[in-house]
Amino acid sequence: ISLRTVKRLVFCCKGETIRNKINLIRDYLDKGKSVLVFVNNVKTCQDLYSEINFTEDVKLLHSGFHKKDRKSIEDIITGEEEERPQLLIATQAVEVSLDIDYDVAFIENAPIDALIQRFGRVNRAGKKAIASVYIVEKSIGNTKFFYNEDVLDSTFENLLKLNHQELSEADLVDVCNQ
Repeated sequence: ISLRTVKRLVFCCKGETIRNKINLIRDYLDKGKSVLVFVNNVKTCQDLYSEINFTEDVKLLHSGFHKKDRKSIEDIITGEEEERPQLLIATQAVEVSLDIDYDVAFIENAPIDALIQRFGRVNRAGKKAIASVYIVEKSIGNTKFFYNEDVLDSTFENLLKLNHQELSEADLVDVCNQ
């Protein structure tokens, strides 16, 4: 079986913000699941860290860190799985080049190519049970400097067609092509 065809994710698209999902994030953490939260700007990343108030095993990763600090955090989150943080709140700094694998993700809407990179950080090898990925339509912070609103609207509209469906990499490529 090709990884390309293995169903590894199920989408749950919501027309709200990640802030509306904090209790659900806490529920997953309380159940021992590893949770990845992707947001579109540094301030939101920092604010959510305070709001979720999960004091156990949490890390932030965003572009606001100095190179040395960022490297230290990257080493921790890509190290041995049992030493990785249970909760990672990040910006697009995690999209590429980091080999991480989380059980569930909460992701702010972004262009489909960026989202596909983010999806690749959840149930990465497809060896776990189908992983839930919550995609929220609205960003907490301002994204007009990062992403084109028409692209965001089109991306979310196409993802809604896959709401509550189990998806493979091939399915994601199809959405990207749309």
